[in-house]
Amino acid sequence: MNKTKFLSVFPTKSWSHLIEIPQVAAMIEEYTNKNTIFNIMRCLGYFLEEVHKSEPQFELSDLLKLSSKDARRKIYNVCQSILEYDKSRRTAQQVKMWLKVFYDYHNEQNPIIWKRHHVISSIPMRSDRYVPTHTDIFLICDHCMNLRDKAMVLLYYNTGLTNECLGNIRLRHIRGILEQYKEDKKLPLILKITSETYPKRFRSNNTSLWISSLIDRDCADLLLKYYEKHRKNAEDEEYFFISKTGTIMTTQRISVQIKNAIKKASEVNPKLKKSYPNLLRHSFYNRLVGGEMEDLYREYLMMHSTGIREHYFSSTYHKERIIQQYLKCSFNRGVELEKVERQIKALQQKEKKVNHLETEVTKLRKIVEGYERMFKFELDGVKTDLRPKNLKTEEEPKVIKIEKSDLDKYIELRGRGYIKTMENHEYIVMEKT
Repeated sequence: MNKTKFLSVFPTKSWSHLIEIPQVAAMIEEYTNKNTIFNIMRCLGYFLEEVHKSEPQFELSDLLKLSSKDARRKIYNVCQSILEYDKSRRTAQQVKMWLKVFYDYHNEQNPIIWKRHHVISSIPMRSDRYVPTHTDIFLICDHCMNLRDKAMVLLYYNTGLTNECLGNIRLRHIRGILEQYKEDKKLPLILKITSETYPKRFRSNNTSLWISSLIDRDCADLLLKYYEKHRKNAEDEEYFFISKTGTIMTTQRISVQIKNAIKKASEVNPKLKKSYPNLLRHSFYNRLVGGEMEDLYREYLMMHSTGIREHYFSSTYHKERIIQQYLKCSFNRGVELEKVERQIKALQQKEKKVNHLETEVTKLRKIVEGYERMFKFELDGVKTDLRPKNLKTEEEPKVIKIEKSDLDKYIELRGRGYIKTMENHEYIVMEKT
């Protein structure tokens, strides 16, 4: 890159010295957009400024000499320090991503792999906003006036597309995937977004032909239903979403329709009074964060420049991994309820185990009580004769019944301390005192 052209990106020239580093110059040659180059250099500069506080001699070339684990640890520590003193999650997120891109560019065989606990949480919103939750999205969907509006709300939530893109989708963009889905029910649907449908993301990216937008089950079913009922016989060049009069749905019209649905849903959930259509895109982002999707994959699905450039730039960017992580996020109705049901089933299984153990304990107690009765433990701890039955001496019974005519037995028992307690015309009952 021409140095004069490069320096024109930086009015203050605060990080202009980084162009002298060969590894940096080689990487930024791949980028044509000035804003992208500025963000890369700004993040590299932030990283060096923070590291130099403890290691003044450290350079970017030294980062490339570290193993991927050591490099990951150093980058993550810098991000945490940025969060501590600057309180800027956006800056920390960008530093984390661009340092990974820089490292992976020069170490393709051993890239940095972020773990689950390295995820930087979503950006907190201002108090005057309320980002709809997963449950709120379907509440809004239920309050839409027609099938078309429901399909737009779920497509907004499943893909993070803007009103402009929703209005530019044509039949030829979506007919093929819906017909295929009707046959094999394979998910997710892959909607190809081109410069025709989303020009904003392709103005400075001439090499990109299209980017993928993924669609989950509930949205796919609703789109198919809308297509079968209203748009199946339309021409390929016609727009997918149209008004009642058959005209294109403008950006403003789409926004009004979604606003009306949010307004009605706010009667059920008053928090939605602080919501507006573009926040459905934030709901999409938060869903990806909650599903623990990797940073660059999330940036790609959000159609941010970072993720799009990395997708076409890196040879290690795999579509199957994006799809796998997207399906784990699950944008379908009832996901929260399914979690509760799983928890209930787990508790029921634990309860069964507890009941089984209580039954076993009761059985053991009965056995112990039987043994206690067998051994006849005395309260003072002195045991009775525990010899086998054939060796034990017979104990005198407390009650003996004899015939009334057996005077000899009667006299004998009287001598052994028995007294007469009951008698009739045949028997006498003798009890020992």
